Amino acid sequence: MSTIPVYGVYRIKLFSPNGNTKTKLVQQPADRPGASLAVDQADATLPDQWIVYPVSAAEGVIYTFRIKSNASDCRYLSCASNYHLKLEELSDTTWNVELVTTKDKGTKLRVSTDDNWGAFIKVDDQGQPKFEQLGELTPGNPPQYSGWEFERVDGVEPPEEQVWSAAKAPLGGTFEKKFFGYTLQEAAREKYDIIIIGSGIGGGILANDLYDTNFRHGRGSKRVLLLERGGVVFHSHCLNTARPAGLMNDRGQQNDTFFNQFKEEYDIKAPSTTEDGTGTPLKATEWSGGPMYNLGGRSAAWGLFSPRVHDTVLEKHFHRDVVKALQNEYYDKAERLMLVSLPTTRRVHQHIMDRLTLKCREEEKSTDPWHWGRIASEFKDDQNFDFAEGAYSTIDKILEFSMSRPTVKHANKEIPIEHKYFKTVLNAEVRSLEFNEKKLGSFVTGVKVQKPGGKPGDTVTIKLRDPGEGKGAVILCAGSVNSPAILLRSPLDGIDATLRSEEMNGLHLTDHTVVFYQCSFRYSDPAKRSEYGAMKLQTYTTLSKCKALVNMSIDASSFLPRGKSPDPNLAKFIIVYMLQECLVKENTIKLNNRTQNPEITMGLNEKPEEMPMKKFTLAAMKALVGSAGVEFVGFEGLKDDSKGADFLKKIELGYLPLGGVAHELGTLPMQPKSSDEGYCLRSDLSVRPEICKGVYVCDLSVFPHSPEANPTLTLAALSIRLSRHLHPRLNVKEKIDSATVYAVNHSGAKVKVFLSKHQSGQKQQAAEDEVLLEPGQWCKWERQVGVPQALLVYQLDRSKGAKSEFLAKALILEAHPGRVTTILST
Repeated sequence: MSTIPVYGVYRIKLFSPNGNTKTKLVQQPADRPGASLAVDQADATLPDQWIVYPVSAAEGVIYTFRIKSNASDCRYLSCASNYHLKLEELSDTTWNVELVTTKDKGTKLRVSTDDNWGAFIKVDDQGQPKFEQLGELTPGNPPQYSGWEFERVDGVEPPEEQVWSAAKAPLGGTFEKKFFGYTLQEAAREKYDIIIIGSGIGGGILANDLYDTNFRHGRGSKRVLLLERGGVVFHSHCLNTARPAGLMNDRGQQNDTFFNQFKEEYDIKAPSTTEDGTGTPLKATEWSGGPMYNLGGRSAAWGLFSPRVHDTVLEKHFHRDVVKALQNEYYDKAERLMLVSLPTTRRVHQHIMDRLTLKCREEEKSTDPWHWGRIASEFKDDQNFDFAEGAYSTIDKILEFSMSRPTVKHANKEIPIEHKYFKTVLNAEVRSLEFNEKKLGSFVTGVKVQKPGGKPGDTVTIKLRDPGEGKGAVILCAGSVNSPAILLRSPLDGIDATLRSEEMNGLHLTDHTVVFYQCSFRYSDPAKRSEYGAMKLQTYTTLSKCKALVNMSIDASSFLPRGKSPDPNLAKFIIVYMLQECLVKENTIKLNNRTQNPEITMGLNEKPEEMPMKKFTLAAMKALVGSAGVEFVGFEGLKDDSKGADFLKKIELGYLPLGGVAHELGTLPMQPKSSDEGYCLRSDLSVRPEICKGVYVCDLSVFPHSPEANPTLTLAALSIRLSRHLHPRLNVKEKIDSATVYAVNHSGAKVKVFLSKHQSGQKQQAAEDEVLLEPGQWCKWERQVGVPQALLVYQLDRSKGAKSEFLAKALILEAHPGRVTTILST
């Protein structure tokens, strides 16, 4: 009676099918590298102990392990490309161990690897393990098993440096200790298809989408590692948690309170104005940005405002492939992912928006209709007893992945283990990338991570599984300052001068100008305040011949502070203008010679013409006076038809400090529309091959222009697009034929499918037998063109436990020739 191993030290015994030969796995001496087999008792001096680490536990009876020698060098048991066993210092081989029932009702183990899908290891008559194709599993065929047995070595534990971190995870403690115990040292023992650096909007959404794709693809999944420089500071967006109370201390939405409390400082100076070339630090009124090193990055405290970049701005400054992808597909995907919500529009709201549009068009004819602002938050859920998800942050999904890990039994308790294809390491600062050569144009092979608590330069290397152009990939998502800094610290000869060249146009950190005006007001009829409620509105207009985004908060929280007010209980009107900015050539980033940390030189933007904004502001105020009965403090006598000269003098515009809303960008710009402008990245966000290969960037660095809108939604859309480029969802590997029905299993579990065979004007014909599909597998049937078919999908019966039995009732899908029908989990 065989049993599935658990974590611990084992001997691996092998039994031939005839039972005459018994061998065991042993490690040969150093002068004879590789794992070999020796007859029991033949040489008791050869190491025969193996540490078994659980990797994943699938529903049913398949468990996945890593196996390494318990000898002094602790190498991994690996499967070579020719499907022979060997030992390696690093390995991406995982061993799937499945419990099968024999004819005499006993149990045996079937061992396989993901590298040889459809095959399993079988011990031959000489006691040697060989790979053999797995035959059709039907009742008439005998069960197929490997002949492996795992014998626990009593009283022997793995060395301290090889102990499985999950076995040491505390029962209580913090979220970080409980759910993120995977260590940097453990991560370095494996290899990965994709390494993501940073968990903010770019990296967090990329990781989220790749995780979902892996769920659909089963054994066709990519091995993904997410590295985050910080730890768990927030468990969700800061606005989903407790906030400072009291209108006297009100800071708008108060996300800026958390941003200012938890952000780090950049080393940033104004351009040199002295002969010795030194710049002066920017004043607090000029710069207030900085990075946040924590799970979720700055998505933990962003302002949630999620407008699209206007079509005219996209089409003027972004590559046509990017524009088409955003407009036709990925903006919509990003809005659904980020819970972008619009409030219920009542008649009074529509009346106010219509009047705003008419009044503002009197000042600028190109003004778009005013409409609700796009906010990345689910305010309420229409399902009874469901909870609204609240403000969006990448933290929630990453925490969800970690908390929903599979478990295995160890020491009489259920221990969460890492997902087989997705792992996260916190407090992991990536310092540089590793390449196969030091010359420009080399391909990336891994990343170097600072050891926690180690001296500067004391790093751990994490390797890619299959490095080379078009294969393994490293994605820089560390932000507009730290992503280029990682590249600058990497051992590529001439990288600094190359990024600074006119051809690449790199390192020009740029932020757009944000102008605002705020004023307290009261309603002439106090009852209207509760009737109208809070309103956040937006429009696009043209100011000084450039498209600008205008957003307005009426008695609503804003990402800006409320400012001073004669009465804190008064409602507040805030109007904000977000302007465009071309990348500023004088701004730059360099590394400090001693610390190798980034230093920024950044000047103030040219001050915009104020009068068009003042006139637009006054037009909006007059519209609110006429449509909502608003009385602005300090603007007594203002009516919707008042002349503007005297009132314009009272409007004093304010300027948000650069970096104040974390929109600094453009240090590694992607290919723009114009062929005259330099760029560091191709339109698919890969670094130009003249610089290096296998590296992508997915953060605000990639923008070739600072747009008029908050760039967060656009970055989220680009992140999803990059995910689908790296790991496409649709994995049908042939040209779609108009006379063929295709079905792909993206349900995450095995299903049984049956397709009808209906022909137009004829009786139903006998169809083929049902087909079993593993996660990620697809199949096809020839059918009459234009005639829909019924696809019957039978899901696993979860109540049957380990048995592969299916529900009697099928899920019926409509399938069409010439299309792919996707089977999703219900």
